[in-house]
Amino acid sequence: MKNKTIQFIPGDTEAMAEYAVARYSKLLTGYDVFQIDDEALDSAIEELVPQRIRVAVNEARGCASFGCRPLLESGILSEKMLLKIIARLDAVVEYAEEGEEFTIWNEFRTNKAGKVTVVNG
Repeated sequence: MKNKTIQFIPGDTEAMAEYAVARYSKLLTGYDVFQIDDEALDSAIEELVPQRIRVAVNEARGCASFGCRPLLESGILSEKMLLKIIARLDAVVEYAEEGEEFTIWNEFRTNKAGKVTVVNG
């Protein structure tokens, strides 16, 4: 089986953020209209980022932001946060590729090897 895990250069948060934005965009535009609940997707990402950082992004923009694109493009997310976000985005893409719908009822599971998957809640 081919390893699908993308490898990043440690510390290259710009490349990580670009990848996360691409995955996020694919999820919002690349599937059937009701296959991905955008609010559930945003919640799944936002819960990984402390509120103080989300507030800082809004303050830097000078207005409230909707969706996670401004957060992902902010340049202030740490490598650790970005890697967690990417793991979730990749899990949702894999789930959607199987024809499943991602909603607020889905949950994330991490196995002993560290792979994140989506399951029905």
